Amino acid sequence: MSGKSSVVLPVVALCCILLGLCACSSRGISVAGNPEQAEEKDPRFVACSSNDAAESIDPGKDKHVGCCTCQIDPADRTRATISIGNAYPGYECAVTVTILNDRAKAGTVEAVSITGAPAEITVTHQDLLGEVIAPGETIDGVITTQVGEATENTSYTFQVEIVCTGED
Repeated sequence: MSGKSSVVLPVVALCCILLGLCACSSRGISVAGNPEQAEEKDPRFVACSSNDAAESIDPGKDKHVGCCTCQIDPADRTRATISIGNAYPGYECAVTVTILNDRAKAGTVEAVSITGAPAEITVTHQDLLGEVIAPGETIDGVITTQVGEATENTSYTFQVEIVCTGED
């Protein structure tokens, strides 16, 4: 009998450990089975699109020369990269971004950071600062770019990052 218990106890202990590991999820560890205590995700970009896709006529122009694309960083969805190809002086494009808040509480857009944009590009954003995103809701924002004095056929890439905080 003692031979069986020496096998059963380690098996039961192993099962308890495995069950404990299964309680962990991609949203965090559920404490005492309460999913509301699980780690929350920050509000983040879920979509972005440009008004000047690769084969479209340039906005406000009569032919296709430049193009503008947007890609959300899969490793950090609070960041997106905007690329302008075949730029020329006076080229303009707009990127629409959608931000989702899937937290259990409201989130506020505290900062919109533009990094890597060269001096010859003016980048502005619709006033997202202070926008409150209710739980489960999305908001849209627009980021516009205008190329100033630039050499034709130049390409540019820069990043946009949002910082959101939760409501108390």
